[in-house]
Amino acid sequence: MNKQLSLEASFERYVFCLKFFSLYDIETAPDDCGYQAVSKSQPCGAELFKSNPVSGVLKTQFFSEIQQKNQIQNDGLVQLLGQCQPRVPHSTFVTQSMKEWLKWFFSLSMVEESIDQWAHDLKAQDSDSICDVSQGQVWKKLFSSNCTGSALYLGFSLFIDWFNPLKNKLSGNQLSMGIISLNCLKIPLHLRYQNKYTCLAAIIPSPNQPTMITINNLLRPIIDEIYELNNGLKISTPEYPHGRKVVVKVVTLVCDIVASHKAAGFKSHSANKFCSWCEVNASDQHKLKLGRPLTGRKVLEAANHWKDTLSKFSREKVAIRTGVRWSELNRLPYWDPFLNVILGVMHNWFEGVLKHHLISQWGFYFK
Repeated sequence: MNKQLSLEASFERYVFCLKFFSLYDIETAPDDCGYQAVSKSQPCGAELFKSNPVSGVLKTQFFSEIQQKNQIQNDGLVQLLGQCQPRVPHSTFVTQSMKEWLKWFFSLSMVEESIDQWAHDLKAQDSDSICDVSQGQVWKKLFSSNCTGSALYLGFSLFIDWFNPLKNKLSGNQLSMGIISLNCLKIPLHLRYQNKYTCLAAIIPSPNQPTMITINNLLRPIIDEIYELNNGLKISTPEYPHGRKVVVKVVTLVCDIVASHKAAGFKSHSANKFCSWCEVNASDQHKLKLGRPLTGRKVLEAANHWKDTLSKFSREKVAIRTGVRWSELNRLPYWDPFLNVILGVMHNWFEGVLKHHLISQWGFYFK
C-alpha cells in the first residue's frame, strides 16, 4: 500500500472485535472482548483470537523433539505448548499516527512553500469573492484570533467511506471495507486531494460496517491525536529546521449521508428525526418546508444527554426524541456538529441524484 500511494508511513495495529468494533493493544489484549455498551450491560464476550493455526501433527513432532532434548515432563510440556501458541487476531484495525504523518508531510520541500504561496494568492484576490474554504466564516471563526507569529494553523477535512472489495456490483456478494482519511485544506486545490498528500488515518476491516454507536470505538484513537494537535506540535520544516509550531484542527466532516450521520452522531436518514441541519420530521416531508434550524449548541446538549444516560433503552428514547447520539468528534473543543458537517458532492450528486436517474429512471445498467 505504501508503494501504491507513494507513502512513507508507519502503521499501528489494534486487535479488533468484529461484533462491537472495540479495539485492544496487541500486546495486552484479552482473549475475549470485554466491551459494554453501558456499564450495566453484559460484556461482549466474542473471541478476539483464532485457534493456533499450527497443525496438530507439527505440534506433536515439534514438542516431542523439545521434550527429548530437554527432558521436560508432561506437565511442563503442556505449559510450554500454551506459551508458544501464537495469538492470531480474528481481525485487526490499522491506524496511522497523524503526528508522524505531519513530520513526513513537512519533509517534502514543496509543501511549506505551497502553503505560504496559496495563502498569498488568496489574499491578493477580491475581498468580496470566496473561492476557498479558508475564506469562509467557519474557518475565520476557528483560526483568525490566534494566527500570529511563525506558527502554522492547518485545517483538515475528515473523510469516511466504505466500499465493496469484491468490486461494487449491484448484486452478488457484498462486503464492506472502509477508510478514514484527512486532507490538508491549506495547500492549493490541485494538490489537496492527491493520494500523496492525503493522510490515510485508518483502514476499517471487512465484512461489515460499524453502527452509529460502535463507530466511536474506531474514531477514538484518531480523535485522541487530533485533540492533542489542537495545542500544536513542533515540527522541523525546510524554512524552520529547528522547529515550527503546527496547529491542526478538523474543520469539516465530508461524507455521504450514511457515514456523516454515523460519525457525527445523528440518527439514520430513515428515522423520523432524519436531518442533521433542521428539526423537520419525516412525517412532514410532503410539506416541502424546512424545519427550524438546529444549532451546534443544541446538538451538543442532546449528545451529552445521550452519553450521560445509563441504559440502552433510555439512550434510544433520547435519540428518537432529538435525532442525536454521542460522537467522538464532540470531544474536540472547537467542534460544531451543525456547521462542520458537509454532504460530499460526489455522493450527493454523482453517486446519488445522477446515479438514481441513470439507473432507476432511464434504465441504464453498467456491467
